[in-house]
Amino acid sequence: MPSDVSEAKQAEVLESIPEIPVSPAQLILEGESLISKISALYADDYSILASEFWTQLDDALHVALRVPEITEEQSEALRQLRQQLREERFSHLREVPQEMKFVLNAINDVDSWNKVSVTEGISSYYQENAETGTHSFQVAGEVRAPLFNVVAVINEIGLFKEWLPSVTTADKVASIGGKRVSMLAQLTFKIPWPMAPREVMLYGYGDTFGDSVAVFFRSAKDSELFPNSGLENDKAPPPPEGHVRADLHFGGFLLTPIDENRTMVRCVFNFDPKFPILPYWLLNVVSEKFCYFLLKFLRKTASPEAFKSPECLHSKCIQENRRVYGEIERRLEVWKAKNGLKQQAVEPESQ
Repeated sequence: MPSDVSEAKQAEVLESIPEIPVSPAQLILEGESLISKISALYADDYSILASEFWTQLDDALHVALRVPEITEEQSEALRQLRQQLREERFSHLREVPQEMKFVLNAINDVDSWNKVSVTEGISSYYQENAETGTHSFQVAGEVRAPLFNVVAVINEIGLFKEWLPSVTTADKVASIGGKRVSMLAQLTFKIPWPMAPREVMLYGYGDTFGDSVAVFFRSAKDSELFPNSGLENDKAPPPPEGHVRADLHFGGFLLTPIDENRTMVRCVFNFDPKFPILPYWLLNVVSEKFCYFLLKFLRKTASPEAFKSPECLHSKCIQENRRVYGEIERRLEVWKAKNGLKQQAVEPESQ
């Protein structure tokens, strides 16, 4: 792995998208270099930025191929560049915009949701998709903790069972491609008898996004391969015996600083619990109880008081894993320098 110094220097170059040429001739001249930069961004865990870069370059190549004056030789060179963008190593980058769109649209389109409850400044919402048989839930509220604390709590999958209700086990199964933030995680949940406990195998990634930090997650697909992950056959393991694997079609956190010590947290997830018919009592438990306690316990776990405690497991993880948290701190500092923390940038929802 490169040293921290070389990574920092690399980041100065990588953390912005270079200007993409318009002319076919210039695209051909710079195409290989631009593709290499996309690959470097993705390898260094800038999934969102790499995807945006990938989309812009792909669009530019598409437009260049339609220029009437290009020669057959230029046309072939442009097609080869576009073919490189469609190689398997970039397959996830093609999906990131759609995954982001689902999550951000769900969070922003509040009017389409049914508000279930507002308790202690925590708003819970529900939405049913009759066509797919899936159910969407959203929770939003202010957390009186610095953004870094909230990011750390969400990043430590292995500690979810210590604070998130109904979670019986939580494990980071693999770092994807040796990356710091992208990961495969397995969570199991207890469900009242006589129903079998549920399990989800999640693929997740995150980064700074606009004026916020965004974390996206979804179920790993049965056919999906995760090269360089150390997994057998590069595939996610099956659920534990006696568990039913649920499908989480999309989910995410949008974390927006209100000021240095307060963070607006929005979380949304759409899932199929694999019940022939979802009992209304269980629906109410998830929409009213689980969503509320998710944010209530996140508030407690991420609080400055909790992080100062000698017994805080998250603080210990931060100290023991400087490769990850040193990078998270650095990215947040770069992001704050670019955007600044505006006082009252986000107004908490009224009760």
